Amino acid sequence: MNLGRIVLRSGSNGQQNDESYTNRTFLHWSNTSPRELRSDRLSLLPHKKSRQMAGEQVSTMTNAPPHPSRLRVGHRGPVPVDHFVSRPLSLVLGLSCLACSSSPSTPPTSGPETGSHADTDETEMETGADTSAETGADEPGTAEESLVARAFRLTHEQYRASVLDLVGVEPDLSNFAPESGNGMFANLSSTSFVRVDLAANYYQVARDIAEALPVAQLAQLTSCDLSVPCRDAFIAELGQRAFRAPVPDEVTARLASIFDLALTERDAETAYRALVVAILNSPLFLYRKELGPESSAAEPEVELTAHQLAEFLSFSLLSGPPPDWLREQAQAGDLSADTLGSTVTRLLKDPAFTQQLTEFLRQWAEVTQFDAVEKTDSFPGFAEVKPALEQEAATFFSRSAAPDGSFRGLLLDPVPSVDDSLDAFYYSDPSAPASAERLGVLGLGAVLASHAKTYLTSPTLRGAFVRKRFFCQTISLPEGFTPPPISETELLGQAQTTRELYEMHFADVTCAQCHRKTDNIGFALESFDGAGRFRTRDTTQGADVPVNLETQLTDSDVDRGLSGPRDLSQALSESAEVKQCFARQAFRFYFGHIESQTEVPAIRGGQAAIGEVDELHTMIQALLSSPTTFERSREPEEL
Repeated sequence: MNLGRIVLRSGSNGQQNDESYTNRTFLHWSNTSPRELRSDRLSLLPHKKSRQMAGEQVSTMTNAPPHPSRLRVGHRGPVPVDHFVSRPLSLVLGLSCLACSSSPSTPPTSGPETGSHADTDETEMETGADTSAETGADEPGTAEESLVARAFRLTHEQYRASVLDLVGVEPDLSNFAPESGNGMFANLSSTSFVRVDLAANYYQVARDIAEALPVAQLAQLTSCDLSVPCRDAFIAELGQRAFRAPVPDEVTARLASIFDLALTERDAETAYRALVVAILNSPLFLYRKELGPESSAAEPEVELTAHQLAEFLSFSLLSGPPPDWLREQAQAGDLSADTLGSTVTRLLKDPAFTQQLTEFLRQWAEVTQFDAVEKTDSFPGFAEVKPALEQEAATFFSRSAAPDGSFRGLLLDPVPSVDDSLDAFYYSDPSAPASAERLGVLGLGAVLASHAKTYLTSPTLRGAFVRKRFFCQTISLPEGFTPPPISETELLGQAQTTRELYEMHFADVTCAQCHRKTDNIGFALESFDGAGRFRTRDTTQGADVPVNLETQLTDSDVDRGLSGPRDLSQALSESAEVKQCFARQAFRFYFGHIESQTEVPAIRGGQAAIGEVDELHTMIQALLSSPTTFERSREPEEL
């Protein structure tokens, strides 16, 4: 069934247009008023820096992506209606669905990719976004007792799970662009925008699903039937499940008008399919809302409503919409600060929580884009074992995510053998020992290969990864400084090993300050080549020289001499700074927020838990059971 001429309208005069997105059609319900994009004070007035773009420049934009400026929440008025009249769907949703995050800390734009794509010194040092001090751990700041009220789009996985839960159909996300999270985590509210291409993706998925849905399955979306009198029941029931809260009256009216429009031109079945398209394209479905109740719009500090709290907990811990028992708890008003701890405990027992914890560990270890890692012929057989390398990492992180998973185990547990061909690959270097150990995350082939060059190891990349993910330290290039590619230094022929090549950084005062912090860590991992294979000798620079693993860990609370990977992992497992950083990384993932201060209650609780008990589940229980979970604040300009 083709819904194009029913669901799509062009212009405020209601004239019909071509059905295709390429001809810039858009949803009728989206062009009349943006009020339906607001739920409990979610409005569309952009941040003052982007008002000109939203108002004056909108008429000149065609297929250009919207400006990434974030929208604020809690403003008194929406964008004037005429700003959106006769605009393409891509622009309408692109502007209206920018993430409403007013986080005081804005992550820098992502630098060049790490891993096999980084073959110059400058990309080695540009290791991604962090708000840490440039050469040391963040200093404690003034207590930031609550997050800023916000609304931000679902991740692709959360969207997939929500569509599946709502209509029982697995959506096709093959055209969705990968999520980067600016080098941190994919679910950050500060980077979760709906751009032109994603708006088009959302619409196409919704339309495809609505058109293909069997009549019997469509009828199952309501407790009533598909007759005209059941319109309001369909909207209320499917809408509440989709929006994870009761449907606002103005949205109910808008959806009813869509139904009536379709009914005048087709039939009831088509009208119900039109409702499915509209609901799946609503920002109330596509966005997570953390705004507090409408009645508290003038208050600087608010608590999330029960439905908002259920939404936050479920998407954070399960990466999907609230399960039925949590929906019922919110609807009954039994979800509050008093019941938060027991609710989190129950959610941690859901199998989906283990999957979400596994995903956190994968993103923390920077292996989610491993399929893009490539190697040259210097590492024969790498392409063939890539699936096994991914499986090894998945198996290890899944075990670490089990109820008894510990932080110490994450660093020191033996890496399990998952494939005979991978085992053979690991020992395929001519200088490989007869046997050797692989311990913890720093022993995973996927991690080692991702933080290396296409043809060589990279002590800088590996060391910068440890500084960033384990110590919450970002090592950045001095402003205006562009070092030469390491390949140019290789041509000088002055180094016999990779280590000697990188030690040449130390001869330059400008380079040495940062490279001593990264490269000395990376030297401890030189027994693994650029593809993660064991080796005892280095032949990369034309000589045949034993690998030298002796190095020093500095600028930490566990400074010491190191003699290889085990020593490094052992030191990290003993570091209080590393445990504190890990709790911060977990906060960033589960709250979708880069903290501007280190004294957020959730972070304090998580750091105390991981320091005392060393269990990952206990740490997350502490993070999500804190007041930070349900308290939000509004900035003065929003009141």
